[in-house]
Amino acid sequence: LYGDFTDPASPKAVMEIRLVLEKRDKADPASPFIPVFSRSLGGQVALPSAAPGDLARGWGRALADIINRFIEAVPDAVRD
Repeated sequence: LYGDFTDPASPKAVMEIRLVLEKRDKADPASPFIPVFSRSLGGQVALPSAAPGDLARGWGRALADIINRFIEAVPDAVRD
């Protein structure tokens, strides 16, 4: 998670995150969660300026995009 300001004319919000989907046995609510799918995803969002507010909004857009890509990548076998 950072702002890339190496090119002042083209600032970017940069984010990389590892997401893990876990589930537990429905018949045994006391059972531990076990990972069933994980993925590392990242993205960059061009910013209108290097202002802190623009950077924060860029991170928000990057996170939304990453979460959508993660959801689309979850195998059907895991969805129930």
